[in-house]
Amino acid sequence: MSRKKENFFIDFLLLLYQYNVMPRKEFYKPTGNPRGRPTKYRPELCQDLVDFFSRPLYITEKKKKWIDGQEIITEEKVPNESPFLVKWCLKHDLDVNTPHDWAQKYPDFSRAYLYAKQLQEFFFAELGIKGDHNGFMTFQTLKNVSGWRDKSEVELTEVKLSKEEINARVSRQKKALSI
Repeated sequence: MSRKKENFFIDFLLLLYQYNVMPRKEFYKPTGNPRGRPTKYRPELCQDLVDFFSRPLYITEKKKKWIDGQEIITEEKVPNESPFLVKWCLKHDLDVNTPHDWAQKYPDFSRAYLYAKQLQEFFFAELGIKGDHNGFMTFQTLKNVSGWRDKSEVELTEVKLSKEEINARVSRQKKALSI
């Protein structure tokens, strides 16, 4: 838009405002679908999210071994694949922040989201305690996805010093720093 047209448009709006003939806000409300991409949210995603995180701790894998020229199939109990929100989002072609946004907007999804986070925490903690996952990595994962924290306890002892002792220590520190 040229500068002349831009100034004309601004002057026109100021004139409308001055004579109180500005269109009311109701006329600006969009009709039909609001702007933007329609949401991918569906109520059945709540149950899908819970099902995704409700996986068993262990699965049974069949392994083939060859012993003396014969094929032997054994079953072995191994830890299940770790449930991460990113995997669920990829499965449904969603941004990783979308479930958090939906949890704020839809109460049913909020309950499912919180329950899924609890299931995820249980999954990692249980396998970490049993030693089936690397302990350090499990703890780091729980700190990141479940809000776990390191807690250090510090004991403070009170030391009572006279003004002369404090002044003597301060002067010693000043001397040590000037060297």
